[in-house]
Amino acid sequence: MSFSNAAFDCKRGAIPDMPGLEYQSYMDEKGLAWYTGVAASIASRMMDSEGRFYRTLPISHLVPSSGSSVDYAYATHLVDPSKNKIYGFGFEFGTQNLNHTCVTYPTVELHNSTREVRVGLMEFLLEAAKLQ
Repeated sequence: MSFSNAAFDCKRGAIPDMPGLEYQSYMDEKGLAWYTGVAASIASRMMDSEGRFYRTLPISHLVPSSGSSVDYAYATHLVDPSKNKIYGFGFEFGTQNLNHTCVTYPTVELHNSTREVRVGLMEFLLEAAKLQ
């Protein structure tokens, strides 16, 4: 699969892939290894901060998404090799709470989630610094 293959324009396979629908977002092995390792490290540090379990998965397994800002940022160096590689990243945190109409309602849950996010973002920055 090539990122620039016009045969795949406006198409996306089922998630997870099924025979005949093997299209996925393009990423080289080095990029995939970096994202996988960093995601695991972020989830581990976030779990350490509050004890809540976090799992890692591609964003396309969470919501049907292709061409998101994360995809676009990463793809710029594939379209134009003179551009630097940009590592975009998406976070989902906390738990779903259907009792509140506002997702930022000031609760203990939100306070704990905010602490987890600060830890996750710091871990991301520390990992990104290693790329230099």
